[in-house]
Amino acid sequence: MSVRDSGVGPADGLESLDIPLARGKYLLERALFRGTRTTIFSAWQSNLDRTVWIELGHRELPIRHRSLSGLESRGLPRIYELGWDEERGPFAVLEPLTGRSLTERVLLSGRHIGLVEVAFLGQELLGHLDVLHDAGRTHAEIDPDHVWLPSRRGGVRLAFHPLQDELQPGVAIRSSPYHAPEQLRPGAGVDLRTDLYRLAATLYFALTGAPPFAATDAARLNAQILGGELTPPSRHGSFGRDVDDFFARALSPDASDRFRSVQEMARGLRLAALFHDYESSADGS
Repeated sequence: MSVRDSGVGPADGLESLDIPLARGKYLLERALFRGTRTTIFSAWQSNLDRTVWIELGHRELPIRHRSLSGLESRGLPRIYELGWDEERGPFAVLEPLTGRSLTERVLLSGRHIGLVEVAFLGQELLGHLDVLHDAGRTHAEIDPDHVWLPSRRGGVRLAFHPLQDELQPGVAIRSSPYHAPEQLRPGAGVDLRTDLYRLAATLYFALTGAPPFAATDAARLNAQILGGELTPPSRHGSFGRDVDDFFARALSPDASDRFRSVQEMARGLRLAALFHDYESSADGS
């Protein structure tokens, strides 16, 4: 499995296999997620003979001293340990998520997800975000790679970076169609509306099979995001005006025009799905 391009990559040399950590207690196997200041690896914990995920931070990143117990949720991976490695710096040991990512679900199956399923998916993810926001945290890295779908039983889960400080504006140096505009603007603030934006971009991918902004050139991609040059979902399928309007608001380049809370976005998503069915029935009559 290759490193997922969800943000800025790890320090040079950390993508190799079999890297010992914490005096050999853990063995890093492969990189899974790139955050802005941290990377999550699949790893082997030798003393308990189990697979874990480990988030490894850059050396200048301090270990959080405040409790992370408020982040415990069935939708978020449990945090087993926070530690410091003499050579690699701070790390967090996480519960590994099972199943497959939303990226894999859509790309491997070759088909996007229906509107009703996307609406349910969005409601679950908004609930997980509510836990983070209630704890005073933002995710700021949401994309289809960080959304994990269960293989059999259980609900949708959201991978996150517990070591990572709140993202500072203007730090995103690797272009991604899931960056919020404020993450590309020096001096702009990053808050819960950033999470709602990135979640909407992720739901757009689930619904259409394509990211909301698809330029391959980095400068052009950033210009599309900053200018709000969104392709309406109806260009990809038979979605009604309410679906287009939902994403136009959720992906507005101006944060003040977006949904202001988890609850407001959840209501907007439900209404978009509901009135899409009404519009389809009316069009067919």
